[in-house]
Amino acid sequence: VLFRSPQISISSLGSDSICSGDSILMMTNLGTAYQWYRNGDTVSGAQSQFFNTGDSGLFNVVVTDTNFCSDSSSFGKEISVFDVPTVTITNLGNSSICQGGQTTLSASVGNFYQWYRNGTAIPGSIYDTLNVSSEGFYNVMISNASNCEDSALNGISINMLAGPVVDSVSNTGSATFCSDESTTLSTTATGISYQWYNA
Repeated sequence: VLFRSPQISISSLGSDSICSGDSILMMTNLGTAYQWYRNGDTVSGAQSQFFNTGDSGLFNVVVTDTNFCSDSSSFGKEISVFDVPTVTITNLGNSSICQGGQTTLSASVGNFYQWYRNGTAIPGSIYDTLNVSSEGFYNVMISNASNCEDSALNGISINMLAGPVVDSVSNTGSATFCSDESTTLSTTATGISYQWYNA
C-alpha cells in the first residue's frame, strides 16, 4: 500500500518579527512525531506539535503521521529578532530641588518616548527631555525604529527640599522716622543667606 506523505505547514501566533527577550509560538500539523530544525540543524528537545523560540533563523519541522510517513514544510518559517533600545537617563540638574525650582531629565536616542512618574505615564511627555518640578521616581519608555521598546534599568529619583518659611518681619524701632535716622528690621526665618528687598 502506498501512503501519501503529510502536507506540512507552519503557522505562528503573532508577528514573525519579535524583539530581543520576547518569544514566538509556532505550530504545525497534527502528527505522531515531530522534530524541529533551525537553519538546518536539529533543535534539541523540540519534538512537539508546538515550538516556542526567542531566536532568529529559518525554522522547519519534520512531521510523522500515523502511517509512519514523514515530510517537512516546503518553505519553513523565517523568524527575525530585533534589538531593544539601550535606555539611559541623565539628570542635567540636581536630584534635590527647591520648591518652585526644576531640573531637566534627558533620555538616550530613540524614535518614540513616554515618561513616567511613580509608574504612571505623564500625559504629553513624549519627547527626549522632561522638565521636572515635582518629587517622585522618573523613568522613560523608548521605542526604536523596529518598534521594540524598553525602559531604563535605573530610573531617577527627584527629591523636593523644604524651603524656609518667612512668616514675619519685625521692626525693632519706629516705623516712622526722619531722613537722618534709621530702624532695624529682622526676621525669625532661619537661613544661610539673606537678601532684603524694598517692596
